[in-house]
Parts: sequence; structure tokens; C-alpha cells
Amino acid sequence: MKRFRIIFLILAVLLVFGLSFTACDNGSTGGGGGSGSFAKTNWRSDSFAGEARLSFITSEDWALYVNNLYPGMGWIQAGAGSYTVSGGKATLWDMGFFEIGKATISGNTLTLLGELAMYSSSWTRE
Repeated sequence: MKRFRIIFLILAVLLVFGLSFTACDNGSTGGGGGSGSFAKTNWRSDSFAGEARLSFITSEDWALYVNNLYPGMGWIQAGAGSYTVSGGKATLWDMGFFEIGKATISGNTLTLLGELAMYSSSWTRE
């Protein structure tokens, strides 16, 4: 009978331990500190080329669209690539080879640094 109680106690402790790890994972691709998730978000800003939209399409892919870059053309894709998230900061890669920007989210504002910041360094969530 003692052996049954000890085994039951060990299983209960393992179950509580396992559930505590599951409860800590929210599945977000964004970082901590209230920065939010990058995946499936769209950001808008005005740029030298007109209105710009930065989209984090999936948890790995991004695209940049610009409106009226060329008169009469409307919205065109100006860039695309992949990104990784670490420590609440997304690193954007152009075609997977060159790092062209770093983005952080604070509330409804995305701050962008690097080569892509030539379109805008401050973006607003759509």
C-alpha cells in the first residue's frame, strides 16, 4: 500500500511539473515585455515613396508594399524576405541572405532600424 501511495505521489508531481511548462508557452512568435507577436500583423506609414505597408505574413515571411512609388501604378511590392524573432526583436532578411532591418513592437507602434528604415522608421498597426 505504501508503494502505491509513493508511485501515485510521484506521478502527481510529474503531472503538475509538466503542466507548468505547458502553461508558460503562449505560442507567440513575438518577444517578451509586452512587445506582442509579429506574425499576421500589418503596419502602415508614410514614406518618401508615398504610403508604405509592412506585412508580417506568417511567423517567418514579411513583405513591403508601396503605394504610388511610380505614378499611376498603385500598390506594388517593394521587398520581401524572411525574419526571425529573438528577445522581442525581429531581424528581417532579404531573400534569406542579407540582414536589412530590425523591428521592435511597443503597443501599436513598430520601430524599424536598418536599410528598410529608408521607407520609414516608425510604423502604426493597421
